[in-house]
Amino acid sequence: MTQNRASLVISEDDERTVLAAIAQIEAVLKKLVAFDAGERRTMNMLGQRNEPFARETFQVLDRHRAIAPPSLDIDEMRADLEAYDRMKRINVALQRLTTMCADTEAALGSDVFEAALAGYTMLKVFGPSHGLEEAVKTLSERFAKQGRRKSKPTGEG
Repeated sequence: MTQNRASLVISEDDERTVLAAIAQIEAVLKKLVAFDAGERRTMNMLGQRNEPFARETFQVLDRHRAIAPPSLDIDEMRADLEAYDRMKRINVALQRLTTMCADTEAALGSDVFEAALAGYTMLKVFGPSHGLEEAVKTLSERFAKQGRRKSKPTGEG
């Protein structure tokens, strides 16, 4: 192979184990919600600037419950804030794992494609002498709508 950005074996058992673990996470976090892009855009979000404000507001209201209207459930706010903190830590871990999975998938795909390109080059050269003209023609359709690439002049980086 011309490159080897990633090298691993994922057995069917490994795949089943990982997918079962994901299903278990989904079962534990059964009250997760999903919004479409429009809903997310219209929501007030707790970001870097809003989080300190929200936490301080909660602390003040928690200490002075008498001024909070009955419609403002301070205990529910506490529960949401605690769940938010836990969800944030879970999300960071899952995002790290998701990024590594995506990068590994990309690396494996790149390895496969680079090997396929090297193999295709060999097929173009040696295929006709082995009766593989039709296979080479079929494979060449992948590049049919591309123009010729300009090669970089030497000295440019």
